[in-house]
Amino acid sequence: MKGYFWLFSAILSCTCLACENDVALNKSNITGYWVVGKALRDKHETRLLADVFFQFGTDGKMFTNLPNTADVATDFEVKANQIIQKTVTPIVYAVQDFSDSTLVLALEMNNTPFEIYLIKSVAGKASPIDSLPQPTDTL
Repeated sequence: MKGYFWLFSAILSCTCLACENDVALNKSNITGYWVVGKALRDKHETRLLADVFFQFGTDGKMFTNLPNTADVATDFEVKANQIIQKTVTPIVYAVQDFSDSTLVLALEMNNTPFEIYLIKSVAGKASPIDSLPQPTDTL
């Protein structure tokens, strides 16, 4: 019986430690300017979304230059693990991961799955990943 007590205590301790790092997703803590650090298209890395950004305002409006989305700021809501952009046809972004500096979104565009790894940045400033030297393609 003592062995079960220690096993239960160890599992409970690990669970509590894991919960401390979780950040609850809500409108107020995603507010800001987010830039793409990496994007996957059908589970393969793509540069197609390299210049994409998302901006979430304190007024409940969001704007993105993601292709096939609204050209103006639109209302959004956060519901469980989703960000819902309230356009004529709502766009649902499934939140795969979230912290105070990173946000991973999954969505489907034109029947193709995408994962977008966003980094919190300052509007108009390059993100840390943009400042890294990029390899030059040579033939």
